[in-house]
Amino acid sequence: MKEQFAKDLIYTKILTDRLSEGKAENSGLFTVKYQILYIIKKNGKTSPKLLIKELVLAKSNLALIASDMISQGLIEKGKDEHNKKEIFYTITEKGNAMLTEKMKSIENLEIEDVGEACILLEKLNNLLQKIH
Repeated sequence: MKEQFAKDLIYTKILTDRLSEGKAENSGLFTVKYQILYIIKKNGKTSPKLLIKELVLAKSNLALIASDMISQGLIEKGKDEHNKKEIFYTITEKGNAMLTEKMKSIENLEIEDVGEACILLEKLNNLLQKIH
């Protein structure tokens, strides 16, 4: 039973990564770029520390991705008024529009389009039941 749980957990991680990130650039349903946009939109001004914690990213990886997103006009970088050392990110109109479009495209997917998503959801439900 424990061995099967470990296998299910590993398989679920693999499927989750494949579903969200894909194998080619921007081929996943919800790449890190969209995850960052989602978290910033949800939280408003968002610190790099929160993004690193939520996405389990290395600080250097977040810096590279955020820099690219800033140059694309998807997010903006600002400094805290009370503590000039603290920075935060906010989502731009362009970033918000891009996130909204991606969310709508995911919502409109047909079951056949998602393929392994059904398997993934079933595995996640089974794992949650086992954990509880």
